[in-house]
Amino acid sequence: MTAEIVIMNRNAVAMAADSAVTIANGQKIYNSSNKLFMLSKYHPVGIMVYDSAEFLGVGWETIIKIYRNELGNKKFNTVEEYGNHFLKFLSTTDKLPFKNQCKESLYGMICDTLMQIIDTMRRRIGASTERDHTSEELQEKIYGEFFQAIFQSSEYPWGILDIVDLIKAHDIHLDKDFEWLFPKYSDFLSVGIFKKLVTMSVGILKKGDFLFPSSGIVLAGFGENEIFPSMVSWNVYGIVDDDRLIVVSDTNMNICHNNSVYIKPFAQGEMVERFIDGIDADFTTRLKTDFREILDLMQECGMVGKQFENKLYDYYDKKIKALKNDFSIPVINAVSVLPKTELANMAEALVGLTSIKRKVTFQEETVGGPIDVAIISKGDGFIWIKRKHYFQPELNHHFFKHYFEGQPDE
Repeated sequence: MTAEIVIMNRNAVAMAADSAVTIANGQKIYNSSNKLFMLSKYHPVGIMVYDSAEFLGVGWETIIKIYRNELGNKKFNTVEEYGNHFLKFLSTTDKLPFKNQCKESLYGMICDTLMQIIDTMRRRIGASTERDHTSEELQEKIYGEFFQAIFQSSEYPWGILDIVDLIKAHDIHLDKDFEWLFPKYSDFLSVGIFKKLVTMSVGILKKGDFLFPSSGIVLAGFGENEIFPSMVSWNVYGIVDDDRLIVVSDTNMNICHNNSVYIKPFAQGEMVERFIDGIDADFTTRLKTDFREILDLMQECGMVGKQFENKLYDYYDKKIKALKNDFSIPVINAVSVLPKTELANMAEALVGLTSIKRKVTFQEETVGGPIDVAIISKGDGFIWIKRKHYFQPELNHHFFKHYFEGQPDE
């Protein structure tokens, strides 16, 4: 995991990212990963990546630097156009080895989705108190609950609508190709339920309820026609056809006269929420859940009616939102006028706060290491405030000397 943040006001963008990377299913954590980069050597746009450090087996750092060379000094009117150009590059370039990865990508999506729903079923079976059912009857019952919960809506707003055709085109045979997984779960699953779950995983993909890992991509800065900064972000999952990138839009935000501040954490952002709002989202959810339980108990005791219970809950919800505003508005007002240096300091401090929280609790230290910080402004472009190197800069003058060589003229 990671902790990253984008802070924007009318003057500039601050971007900050930690250096922790988790490998081997969480068995090892290194604090030397690069997650924040210049998207262009010539224009004021930065890019951050989070969650998966690779895309189809290629590191994001490699992909971004190949793209940067391809981009040269080409410029676009908006940050969103830079982002769309980058996404197109991912799915169409011949300089990345993705053309032959389509089958593996689709296979991996089905496999990851299948394992997640099987693990969920394992937990449900283990927690069940219905011992009057046979094992297979209980599996069928839980499967039916899954099916109803997942497919109660027939809407397919942005899923892989032609996934069945893609499976056939890539010569994937569901029963045969996934039967190697069954022995891993045979201690609690029947063959019949397993096959149903394989089919269900395909249906989940068709709906677009992606359960498999993704990579987050964040672009921020200034397009050629943008006076104020903007930011876009996506979750990228894979490629399932020659030019079919599976990507979901996450955020699209522009600073303007009516919206002078934007603060957005990525990945592990609970400490940022706590700093801005005075309370983190999980704690808010717990308060509301507990209050609902209290109201339900009062209704059972005849102390309140259902209609009055709902009114009380709505009132409580509004009070919590008002309390958050009391904390967040002074911070937002201050950030709106912060100079560039203080904007960078704030971004670094908020990422550092998340790192410290992980360090002093019994949670895995999935945030840590040096914090890379950059400021992007319309006039000065992309400026590193803090940046780690895996080498000693004073011993590698040739790196900096040749950094801008080989680029096309304007």
